[in-house]
Amino acid sequence: MHHHCTHKSVKTLSHILFLSAAERKVTPCIKYKSARIHYTRANVKKKMERMEQENKELREGITAMQTEVEKLTALVNTLMAAQN
Repeated sequence: MHHHCTHKSVKTLSHILFLSAAERKVTPCIKYKSARIHYTRANVKKKMERMEQENKELREGITAMQTEVEKLTALVNTLMAAQN
């Protein structure tokens, strides 16, 4: 079963340009998604690629945080040495 989005009818182009936001609203489309996950090779491959990308981004974030911690540690050591 397919549902189509409907637009309010408009008579001229000038009406389209001056419609208020409420008048330009489009009826939301309802998209149906299967609740069943099909474990095909293609789907498994896509999932693995997404996970690998997420892991790469997490590793980059950890590396950046480690660099910041090292900078802050050096700063604290410098401040402690200056106080002594």
